[in-house]
Amino acid sequence: MVGVDRAPKVAEKPYLFVEGGRMLLAIPPVRHHARGPAPRGGGGDGGGGGEGGEGGGATRVVALSDGGVHVATPNPNPNPNPNPNPNPNPNPDPDPDPDPNPNPNPSQVHVATPAHSAAEMNAQLDAGKHLILAPGMYSLAAPLQLTRPGQVLLGLGFATLTPLRGGAAVVLAAAGARLAGVLVQAGPLRSRALVQVGDGEAHGTAEDPMVLSDVFVRAYAERSAAQPATCETMLWVRAHHVIIDHAWLWRADHDAVGHLTARENPVDHALEVDGDHVTAYGLFAEHALADLTQWRGEDGQVFFYQSELPYDAAPPAWPYAGYNVSAARHAAVGVGVYSYFFAPVTVRDGVVAANRSGFVQPFTRKLDGEGGIEHVINGVGGRVSAAGQGSYVCPGES
Repeated sequence: MVGVDRAPKVAEKPYLFVEGGRMLLAIPPVRHHARGPAPRGGGGDGGGGGEGGEGGGATRVVALSDGGVHVATPNPNPNPNPNPNPNPNPNPDPDPDPDPNPNPNPSQVHVATPAHSAAEMNAQLDAGKHLILAPGMYSLAAPLQLTRPGQVLLGLGFATLTPLRGGAAVVLAAAGARLAGVLVQAGPLRSRALVQVGDGEAHGTAEDPMVLSDVFVRAYAERSAAQPATCETMLWVRAHHVIIDHAWLWRADHDAVGHLTARENPVDHALEVDGDHVTAYGLFAEHALADLTQWRGEDGQVFFYQSELPYDAAPPAWPYAGYNVSAARHAAVGVGVYSYFFAPVTVRDGVVAANRSGFVQPFTRKLDGEGGIEHVINGVGGRVSAAGQGSYVCPGES
C-alpha cells in the first residue's frame, strides 16, 4: 500500500446542479497541495467540505436557465412535439433567486444533441461558449476544438464521440480548457490521436492547466464489422501543464462473441505525453500493440497506473513495455503492469525508465494465460510466471 498525503495539483470535474429552481454549471477551481473535495464557495456551488488547498479561488458558476443557456434543437421531425419547450426548467420561477454569478453572460452555454454536426458545435465553441453534450452517439466529420481559455466540454451520460475522417474527436487548444465525461470511440480511418491535448502551440499554465476528467477512449469494433476501429494513439498530450483525472484507454480485447486473438482494432499506444508538467491520477491503459504509454515530457507525475498488456502479442518475445518513460525527471506512485498472454510470450520489463529514482512501489502481476514478465522495472524485480503471481520493487531495492 502507498499513501499520498496531498494531491500536488488537482481540479474537480465540472458538474451541473440545481439551486433556486435554476440549473447551473459549476467549474471548480484548480487547487495545489489539496486534500479532500473542493470547499464550498463562490455563490453556493454545491461543493463539499474538505481541507481545500492553495490557490484556485472560488468555483465559477454559469446559469443554464432563464436566459443563461442556448439549447440546440434538432430540425423538426415528421412528428414534432406539439408543445415544444426549449427551457430545461419546465416550471420556471417567475421571481428567481439572484444569479450566483454576479455578471452572467446570457449565452455562455450551448447544449447539443447528436442531431447537430461538428460544424454547428464548433461554431458555438468559436463564439466562446461552453459545450454540454446530451447523451447519445456523435459522428464527427471534424474535431471539436476548444480554443478559448477556460472553455468546458462536458458530456452527459458518457456522450460518445466518433471521428469519421481519420482526425481527432476533440482537440484542447487553450489554457484552462476542460474535457469531461465523454467516451471517444475510434473510427474506421486511422487517426493520429483520438483526443489531442495541445496543438503544438497552445499550452496550459501552472495556475491554469488544461484538465481532463473522466475521459474514456476505446478502439472497438465487432469482428464482423466491415471496417476495424483504429488509431495510432488514443490520447496524445502535447501541451505543458495538464491534469488528467481518471482516463481509461482501451483497445478491445473482446467483442460480443469472445476474445479477439488476431490484432484486431489495431492501436499502437494508449497514451503519449510530450508536454512538461503533466499530472495524472487514475490512468488505465489496456492492450495496445506497442508501448502502452510513452512518456517523453519532463516533470510528469502519476498517481496510480494500471495496464494490461495485449492478450494477442506474438511469441516468443514482446519487445515493448507497459510504461516507458524517456524523460530524465518523472515521479510515479503505484504503477502496475499485468499480463495475460494467449501464447508463450515473454516481456523483459513491465516498466522501462530513463531514471527510476522517482518510482514508488512499481509492480507486475500475471493474471493468467501463458508466458510472463521477467522484471518489474529496468531489470529489477522478480519474474512473474504463474497465474496470480505478483512482484514489487520496494524503495532502495536494486
